[in-house]
Amino acid sequence: MDAVVRKAAELTEQRIRSTGIHLALEAGPGLGEVEADENALSAVLLNLLDNAVDACRQDRARPVHHITIGAAGAPDHVRFEIRDDGAGMTAEARQHAFDLFYSAKGASGTGLGLFIARQVIQRHGGRIDFESVEGVGTVFRIELPRFRTEAVKPPSD
Repeated sequence: MDAVVRKAAELTEQRIRSTGIHLALEAGPGLGEVEADENALSAVLLNLLDNAVDACRQDRARPVHHITIGAAGAPDHVRFEIRDDGAGMTAEARQHAFDLFYSAKGASGTGLGLFIARQVIQRHGGRIDFESVEGVGTVFRIELPRFRTEAVKPPSD
């Protein structure tokens, strides 16, 4: 799983740094393995990082912004966290964040990213949640079990 986090950070690093945002990677001990579709998980992390960049770019109150991608392992699960000090979400955006086709980005958003992210995480038997304060920033947390139960395993071919 460490490779998935590092890859997501590397894939967005150029975009993040070109906007003057500081990116920090905090991979804690015990990350280990997770029974997961690494491509799907990478897509979720990339979406959250892209959203964090957009939130930082929207916020003109700070001269420098920070995004942190973190991961830590426990015996039965792995936890990921994407934190930004960008614009934060309005009350309406918080209420509808995971709704299909809802976007607070206007014409530049599709309203698919967080909806799909939640679907991917739930299919893996995990959960995704967030805290956001308008004008302060947002933190998304993902918790995935190390092993999927039979109820959430993909059908075998």
